[in-house]
Amino acid sequence: MTFSLDEFKTELNGIFSRDPGDFWSCESAFRRLLAGDAVCEAVNRELQLALEQSDFRSPRLLDNGLVVHAEPGWSLIYSIYEHEPAHLYTLPFNGMIAPASVLPLHYTRYALPPGYDNAVFDHTVRLHDGQEQVAHQGDVILLDACKTVIDIKVTEPVPAIRLYTSTFESLQWAFDRATLRAVQAIAGTERTSEIAMMVQIQGQLKNVAAIPLLRRVARSHAQHHVRWDAVKAIGNIDLHSGLEAVTAALRDPHPHIVAAAERTLRRHAETTGTPVNV
Repeated sequence: MTFSLDEFKTELNGIFSRDPGDFWSCESAFRRLLAGDAVCEAVNRELQLALEQSDFRSPRLLDNGLVVHAEPGWSLIYSIYEHEPAHLYTLPFNGMIAPASVLPLHYTRYALPPGYDNAVFDHTVRLHDGQEQVAHQGDVILLDACKTVIDIKVTEPVPAIRLYTSTFESLQWAFDRATLRAVQAIAGTERTSEIAMMVQIQGQLKNVAAIPLLRRVARSHAQHHVRWDAVKAIGNIDLHSGLEAVTAALRDPHPHIVAAAERTLRRHAETTGTPVNV
């Protein structure tokens, strides 16, 4: 009997309600879903709506795929791998990926080193143990965000079905393809990226009225890089307020913020000859 999307949703929601961290127990249900036509039927429904309604705009569409279903703890996505990104990236969530057609997925699996801490970016970290692998129709690639980075090779567009948890890592690290060294980190969620962008814009506009909100971001945002963006924005708007924000950042719980605040105050003292009283 075909395993329906409704049955899949019920089984996964049952697993997550018992233990939100037990994502790997979803593999059996995912494999049963792949063996049927439930994903194709979902795509057909979206196509039918688009053909029948001239003003239809699917909220499920992505740049390279379709959200088949989403719950607070997980998402099921049909996607097409069309190109290889400039860098190799960690994922901010755990996942399972399976080929959606007879075209196989060729990929390299890299291991993150012991002691990797997503929240504390480190340029010296390197990927290692690159292993060339192939996933055929019916196979499932398991992705542990704390341990693994994969690089899917694209010589032609390849469709895939992806099952992801909700985001739990604050950052996505980017690694250079040639050296496998970490080169930068970006926000792990779209909401964090949007807040960081608005913070930067306020600093560029030198909007004095934004300082109270920026102080709030600098003091309490969950992501350390956004807190530091807010400190810098305050400094762009007003020097005195900026020095106060930098001084307050010396008490930030993240070591990168504290180090950046110390460097900033040291440069200020060297440039002006005026030390800042901490």
